[in-house]
Amino acid sequence: MYELINETNNIKMMALIICTFKYGNIDYCLYSIERDPNEDNIFVSRLVTNSQGYTLDSNIKDDEKGALENIITTFLNKTSLENLKKQGLELTNLELNGINKFNQKKCYITTYNKTLLRECMLHYKLDVPNPNTPLVKIKKSKPINKGNYDNIILLILGIITIIVCILVVIKILSK
Repeated sequence: MYELINETNNIKMMALIICTFKYGNIDYCLYSIERDPNEDNIFVSRLVTNSQGYTLDSNIKDDEKGALENIITTFLNKTSLENLKKQGLELTNLELNGINKFNQKKCYITTYNKTLLRECMLHYKLDVPNPNTPLVKIKKSKPINKGNYDNIILLILGIITIIVCILVVIKILSK
């Protein structure tokens, strides 16, 4: 999941990157953003490079978008990879980096059922997230818990016991 910023209202959203692909010598990213529990909105953006790597670019012309809509519809209908290649689409393995913004109106393609989208990703052997995992991976800090305090106290008591035993042995030997 990637965090994207909607250019229109600067709202951060979590997007599932479905795939990246090359079409007409231009790199694109196909991604979805949750619409409701059953459906996702499907978007496509150009990929451009900058100093951090590949980022999204919303500058898609109307005629370009029309061609992309046809290709993506064919893709979502789970056609063969050979058929996609005949239509000029080649799946790639590009990764997004940096801050990514998208224009919801320019990049929107369709709304699609989540289950069907998952089946489509499995059809093309793309990375499919586990539906039971949360959308955002939250890193939790690990505070010292009671179990760690107990271990620290036991370690200190063990060191004190060893020191007392050594002192007792030294006192006995010095008599």
